[in-house]
Amino acid sequence: MDHESARLPLEVEAVLDAWRPRIAAILDSSLRGARLFGSVARGGFERGWSDIDVCTVLAKPVTDAQAESIGQLHDELEARFLGGSDPTWGNTQLLEGAYVPADLAPTPGAEARCLLVGTGRRAIEVCDPVPGL
Repeated sequence: MDHESARLPLEVEAVLDAWRPRIAAILDSSLRGARLFGSVARGGFERGWSDIDVCTVLAKPVTDAQAESIGQLHDELEARFLGGSDPTWGNTQLLEGAYVPADLAPTPGAEARCLLVGTGRRAIEVCDPVPGL
């Protein structure tokens, strides 16, 4: 993941530290990179309110099996960090992700099969998940 650790809030770093190795294992050779966007990337993260938005770039669209594993990973992270074991997360959102093919990520308006994951949302759909990224 491309970011400067010293600039991220500690609770964000804790979530990403738990997410990184697991997402790398799930996606294996399809993983091309990941970028933070939203309030964390803009330096406007608010403890107890903001979520973590990440765009994960892939060599090819996720498979159904990968989508299931990614959904389970997000569920596990939410249970761990939002389920009371970490009092710094006061909202009902944690890690929201767009898992997109590499040829889609830099092209606003492009459409491809993507996985969108967030609290209560798991959807594989044809979409432009990150306009303007």
